[in-house]
Formats: sequence, structure tokens, C-alpha cells
Amino acid sequence: MITGFGPFPGVAHNISGDFAHELAGVVAQRFPKRRVVAHVLPVDWVQTPRELSDIYAREQPQLLLNFGISGLACGFIVEQVAQNSCGTSVDVRGAQSRSRYVTQKSDPVSLPTRLPAQPIVSRLQALGIPATLSADAGTYLCNAVFYHSVCMPGADSPDVVSGFIHIPPVYTRAFSHERALTGGLEIVRICLGLR
Repeated sequence: MITGFGPFPGVAHNISGDFAHELAGVVAQRFPKRRVVAHVLPVDWVQTPRELSDIYAREQPQLLLNFGISGLACGFIVEQVAQNSCGTSVDVRGAQSRSRYVTQKSDPVSLPTRLPAQPIVSRLQALGIPATLSADAGTYLCNAVFYHSVCMPGADSPDVVSGFIHIPPVYTRAFSHERALTGGLEIVRICLGLR
């Protein structure tokens, strides 16, 4: 299951949503025996967690790979830590989070990714694709989806691989559309242990 985001204030077109669908198509072509599902999540403090949970419960994927954009990204940024914290930035509806916490105050302050982060970055760098590790996914919906994806019922199983990766808001010469799809395919391959 591959997700991206729709638009939000200041970003009329979010390439992570397109990328999720395009990558799903490439993965389905390369690994035809695997069922691949893509979904574009709304940037909405209330609706997004519900939608992610509903889709996960319906599909029950072995891999849950979430993508979003970051103005700080020059390539793939593999997020390593999800924080149980929400910032004050408004969503696509112009609303702020109703709580300072992604879930509830009593839940863990932070949770580690379930992606093989270092092997992913090492492999991408070996292919000449920009990739780095990060310990700060921010406090916007990217972090919220990341936190939910590693702790919601079912996804918290040790058999499920899940996490979050930031990509740039636009493609560049160093991070071209083709390189992005090549890198995305490698990420899926590594996460699922495929040849």
C-alpha cells in the first residue's frame, strides 16, 4: 500500500499523490504477483487518520509506504522517528489540529520507523539517487500519518513494514521523475526482501 498527499495551503499541486499512483503502477508491473494499492490522503487533521485506518483495515497490506513533500528535501528523506506531537499549521480546510498530540498524551512520545531505513539509504546512494536519513518528520500531517502508520491496530504487528519518506516538492535534475520512480521501486524491493 503506497500513499501520498493531496494539496494543502501554499501547495496547489502535491506531487506525492501522483508519485504514489505512478510508483504503484511500476511496482505492479515489476512484481505482477504482488497486489499493489495506492491512495491519495487529504491533508486534513480529522479526516486523514480515519481514512488511513479504514484503508489499512480493508487492505491489510504487508507494506505501508507513505510519501509526502518537504521543501528541505533534495531527494528521498527516510524518516526514522515519528513524534506524538501536532503543530499549529492549518490543513486544507484551514483548521488546526484539535490536540497537541497525534493520538493521546498517554501514548509514546515517539515511535521508530518500521522501514529498513539505513539499507534503503545506502542502496539509493549506491545507485546515485539522493537519499538521507532524518530524525525529525516535523509536526504536520506527514508526521501524523507516520505516527499512525506504525501504531494503528494491525499496522503495529512485527510482520508489517511501515514508515514515511519525504520527497522534494518538484522534480529536479538530480532528483528526476525517472530517478524517483527507480528509487521508489528499490525501496519497495528492499522492504519486501524481493530480488
